[in-house]
Amino acid sequence: MVDVAFPRTVCIDLRRGGSTYAALVREGDAVAAGDSLAEVEGVGGSLGLPSPVSGKVVGFEDENSRIVIETDGEESDEAVFEPLKSQFAAAAQVRNALSCGGLWPCLWSSATGAAPAIDGSERPKRVIVSLVAAEPYHARGRVVLTRHWDDVMSGIRFLPRLMDDYGRVEVILTAVRDPVARKIYRELAGFAWVRLHPVAVRYPVGDPRMLVRTLSAAETPPKPDEIIWVMNAQSSALFGRVLGRGLVPRRRLIVLAGPGVSEPKHYSVPIGTRLRDFAPAELGGADMLLLRGGLLRGAETDFAATSVQIDDDAFFALPKPVTRQAFSFLRPGFDRRSIFPAFAGSALNRPDSHITASLRGEERPCISCGACERVCPVRIIPQVLHRYLYRDRFEEAERAGLNKCIDCNLCTFVCPSKIALQEQFETARAQIRAERLALEKAVRADGELS
Repeated sequence: MVDVAFPRTVCIDLRRGGSTYAALVREGDAVAAGDSLAEVEGVGGSLGLPSPVSGKVVGFEDENSRIVIETDGEESDEAVFEPLKSQFAAAAQVRNALSCGGLWPCLWSSATGAAPAIDGSERPKRVIVSLVAAEPYHARGRVVLTRHWDDVMSGIRFLPRLMDDYGRVEVILTAVRDPVARKIYRELAGFAWVRLHPVAVRYPVGDPRMLVRTLSAAETPPKPDEIIWVMNAQSSALFGRVLGRGLVPRRRLIVLAGPGVSEPKHYSVPIGTRLRDFAPAELGGADMLLLRGGLLRGAETDFAATSVQIDDDAFFALPKPVTRQAFSFLRPGFDRRSIFPAFAGSALNRPDSHITASLRGEERPCISCGACERVCPVRIIPQVLHRYLYRDRFEEAERAGLNKCIDCNLCTFVCPSKIALQEQFETARAQIRAERLALEKAVRADGELS
């Protein structure tokens, strides 16, 4: 574990989880740790984005989508919110603290498919706390627990304040006999509302929708109409920090890994720290592809401009090819696979010899090999969806399970024809949503005119 020193300046992104926050500060404003820098309207209320530091706003970057703050000294742990007691706190107090602390978007709701309603109209019957990180090259749950044990346990104790009567917290672990699991049993002994569930650490088990499916196979499965919320170990630690100690979120545990990283490590990084301030300089070279979010779901990011935010977990570095292989356009790549897209070595279950950013040829038509179907965790058939969407048959694609896709990207990863399947599905869903929204607006307008 590497503890990154507190930087002189931090950059806070105003884009988070598909939403763009509106800035509440201007250049030259003085801010204290915990002050709201920006807000956005969520379901049932507004969500804040607190400053992790005290200092002065010195500017905005990237078309005003990033706030740059010059800090006024070393980081300190002084309470900026009112500490609460888990056994006495009111639900409204907990919701307000999580909103002001910028943590409400850390929750995922089965009712909305995103963050739950913040006004209290939505009370889950169960909250799943996943202490398992199955995605490769992400911050390990065990590391989070070791580093922030007290805060994780404190965060779990506050969850009944948000749940429906007789609700249950379902803690996801690797194995019941694991020493960490036994320690959790001892720590939470006497709390009848806690259940522990072991799962196989196999990607994408950590996805909220997969966790709900896992819970449905338990001895006491949830009812079909039950509302379930999901959060992970880092979120629980931040809940405990904000709610139990009144401290602003300041640091994030991330992993810096990949073939482009000589020594993969966990880092404890102050929120807002630029990668260039602590990561090896070669990761910003022209011959390096840097993915924010890890190998499987990561998106390309700019090394120089990227800073660690409150929801970051991993950065994955891939060397770009420096020489062109002869006749590579004819070779499907049986000896290796890559991220976007991947190669036939995956379809044949052969071990990787390389992970590379090289495409090794262009996209080809679907060959119906069935590789995507074999790896799909939600049992849809990506190749069928691809054929429907290729012909713009959206209704058929929806009936075939388009909306069941959890964007794990495994189908793209194993496709020997290099078809960007997940990207195609995501684009199609966005187009369908836009068309339906336009139709709803037109219907409302017709109703108002009549």
